[in-house]
Amino acid sequence: MRDTLTSPLASILILFGRTTGKPKVAASLFDFMTHPEWKYSTSSTQTAFQLAHNTHDSVFAYLKQRPSELEQWASSVRVSQSRG
Repeated sequence: MRDTLTSPLASILILFGRTTGKPKVAASLFDFMTHPEWKYSTSSTQTAFQLAHNTHDSVFAYLKQRPSELEQWASSVRVSQSRG
C-alpha cells in the first residue's frame, strides 16, 4: 500500500485534489484523450488543462497570471512533497 501512496500518479492526484481546477481538468480528460490532434501530443500546451481552462497557455503561464490560483497550486505541491 505504501508504494501506491508514493507513486507519481498518487502525487498528481494529491496535487489536483487540493486545487479548484481539479473537476474541470478531470472532466476534460476524455476530450483530451480523444482529441484528433492532441491525443498523442507531448506538448505542454496541448493537455486536458488547456481544454478545461480554455487557454493556449502552459499551466505555469496560466497560473502566473492568476496569483491566488498559483498560491493554491504551490501549497498543494508542498503538501504532496512532504508526503513523499
